[in-house]
Amino acid sequence: LLYTRFFEFKIEKVIDVLTKVREKSKNVQLLVIGKGMFGEEEDLLRLAKERAVEKALIYVGWVRSKDIPYYLTLGDVAIYPYDDTLLNRSKCPGKLVELMSAGKAIIAENVGQIGEYIVNDESGLLVSSGDSEMFAQKIVKALEDKQLRVKLGENARRRIKSYFSWDRLIVKVEEAYRTAMGTLLPKE
Repeated sequence: LLYTRFFEFKIEKVIDVLTKVREKSKNVQLLVIGKGMFGEEEDLLRLAKERAVEKALIYVGWVRSKDIPYYLTLGDVAIYPYDDTLLNRSKCPGKLVELMSAGKAIIAENVGQIGEYIVNDESGLLVSSGDSEMFAQKIVKALEDKQLRVKLGENARRRIKSYFSWDRLIVKVEEAYRTAMGTLLPKE
């Protein structure tokens, strides 16, 4: 499962990883949910055809917000490709949070805040950005081990609820404001 707007990575990476995974597991298919702003999905489909993996690619396209939870239940694992760029290092990976909240087993490139959200081998599997071979190996590992997928998905959901819920984060925000103001605000 790839849930994306195509901003965070080069299209070639996804096709490269899919090709490598299919070398080890012929029946794997990639479900792609999302649409780019500049026709990136067309590049994805064209490149898949050029690399002879078009039959392994299921492109859904743009999905209405109310339908996203359904689509996130599909697929045994979710992938989160993320190029190591200054922009990616400095932004919150919102779709990753959605995937974790949905209890997906996730394989992600460790860039920016991703390593703060995912604890490697506990709530997801992390790889260095740009290492397509390792990315593919970890996908295959997760696909072959249902217990691992269940563990990663449950721990991902628990981690989001435990560490990144608004109830928990608001306390940190209030503390930051108090510190920045140099004064104590009354607690309610």
